[in-house]
Amino acid sequence: MQSTGSHKRPAQHGPTEDAAFQRPKQRSRANKMSSDEIKLHKELREWDYRLDRLQRYEKYRQAQGEMELENLVTKWRAIAQNVAEDLLSLARNRGDISQEEDDDEMAHMLTLLRVDLDLIRYSRETGDFY
Repeated sequence: MQSTGSHKRPAQHGPTEDAAFQRPKQRSRANKMSSDEIKLHKELREWDYRLDRLQRYEKYRQAQGEMELENLVTKWRAIAQNVAEDLLSLARNRGDISQEEDDDEMAHMLTLLRVDLDLIRYSRETGDFY
C-alpha cells in the first residue's frame, strides 16, 4: 500500500453511528409533525365545514327571510283576528260590552285594549277585518 500523505476513508455503504442515533429522533419528530399536521388538517376541515354550513344558512335566511317573515305576520294577524272575535263574543255573553246602534263593538274593544286597528287590519268603515 502506498502512502501518499492523505488518508482516504473507505466509502461507507451504511449509516454512520452518529446518523443512526439521530434518525430515530428525526423520524419521531417527522411522525409527530405528521400527526400534528393531520390533526390540524382535520380540525381545519371541520371548521371549513362549519363555515360552509353557516354561509349556506345565511344565504338561505336572506333569501327566505322576507318571505318567511311575511308568512309569520300573516299567521299572527289571522290568530289575532280570531282571538279578537272570541274575546268580543265572551264580552257580549258576560254583558261587559253594551251595543249601541252606531257603535262598532269590535273597534271599541280593540281601542280599549290599545290594539292598533291597522296592525290587526280592522276597518271601521266596513266593520270587519280585511
